[in-house]
Amino acid sequence: SLVALLIKEFSDIKTTSFLGAYDLEERFWGTSALSKTSINYVTHCNYNIRLLRLYYDIKKNNVLVMYRSLNVQDFYIYEKQKHIGSKLNITFTGRCCKEKGVYHIMNVLLQLHCSGVDFTMNFIGDGEERVNITNLSRQYEIYDKIIFYGWLDPVGVRDILRCTDVFLFLSEKVSERLPNAIKEAMLSLCYVISSNSKGINELVPHGAGSIHRPDDYKSILDCIIYCSKNIEFMRRSAKIGQSHILKNFNISINMKKQARLWNNLIAFHE
Repeated sequence: SLVALLIKEFSDIKTTSFLGAYDLEERFWGTSALSKTSINYVTHCNYNIRLLRLYYDIKKNNVLVMYRSLNVQDFYIYEKQKHIGSKLNITFTGRCCKEKGVYHIMNVLLQLHCSGVDFTMNFIGDGEERVNITNLSRQYEIYDKIIFYGWLDPVGVRDILRCTDVFLFLSEKVSERLPNAIKEAMLSLCYVISSNSKGINELVPHGAGSIHRPDDYKSILDCIIYCSKNIEFMRRSAKIGQSHILKNFNISINMKKQARLWNNLIAFHE
């Protein structure tokens, strides 16, 4: 923001600016000034367009939506031949902190255990709540059902995702937008159960997974139980999700689109 403001002050160079979730949710002091200096603005989901107009009076035709994308070839190294037995394999990846919904996940797992569903939970990620979550799993008597991996490199994460049935992501983070963790899970043919974070329908369309309030444990539990009893439904949904990622979040395709957008923008203002 400061760089763009300095450029505007001391030169005639035209600028574009990225305004994302943090700008919109935290309302940084420099963002308001920045919103009046650039010729176009970039954001990473369509949901943000309304907020840009509401907070900064930036019109829709001045906004370019550029999705954060994945190198899908990394995932095709592990072509998935999924075999689901009696035990349901569930995974979460993300920082082990309260705003990422880790306590909601633990409450769901407790109820899942009480319902009689046999499962293994993969907890991938480190953070300030890891010790508390581990202790809570012992209190809930589900410690033997959870594998706490801590931080893993991308290859390690992909290895686990390709064996995962259900990806459980119940973040309450205010600035959460189309998380890459969910994209990676969908690309890995996981059935996604997500919280209703802002803009999530752009990432998890109808038929590709399910979206819930993070504290609606009953509906989340019902969904997991349904998946455990309807393997073909879960597979069909996971395939829809994978196709959605390949079409909309493929970095090779999106970089070409972005290059065309920038070239057209440059030509228009020359």
